[in-house]
Amino acid sequence: RSYTQVGIDLHEIFEECLHDRSINKAQQIMKYDVFFEKQKEMGIYESDEDAQKFYKRAMDCVDNFQDILPRYPKPFITEETIFYKVAEDLPLVRFTMDAIFEEPDGTLTLIDWKTGKELVGKQLAEDLQAPLYIFGVEQKYGKKVGKFTFHYLKDNKVREFVRQEENIFVC
Repeated sequence: RSYTQVGIDLHEIFEECLHDRSINKAQQIMKYDVFFEKQKEMGIYESDEDAQKFYKRAMDCVDNFQDILPRYPKPFITEETIFYKVAEDLPLVRFTMDAIFEEPDGTLTLIDWKTGKELVGKQLAEDLQAPLYIFGVEQKYGKKVGKFTFHYLKDNKVREFVRQEENIFVC
């Protein structure tokens, strides 16, 4: 529960910063501090030590987000919830895309901010998030996705899936 709430709160701050570049690191921290107090009131942490561990994680994410923010242009769209069907006999897929950027060539770049642990090896290879998000975004907008990036903010690491051919992405 605490991982989820910390991620939700940080995503809200990051979305605001993507649209308003005047928000500085100190303001992001002040905004997060308000969320953190509410998190403690909700009792989502098992102990004070647990709360401090998550606070440090959040501050690492804020630090790294602030450092990488200038690399990105104004987004095409942020926090977009997309619904679609993979096939008629399967349930509806629903996801929220953190940020979509349109490249000069008209392709889209998708970014998913991660505030938790990095997926590696078999976990990353078997995870369906990237292909499902790519498929859903292409269906919704009728534009090709050129790149999908998981940006693990705590450790400032990225995993990029780059389109090589029509339906082939390389990580």
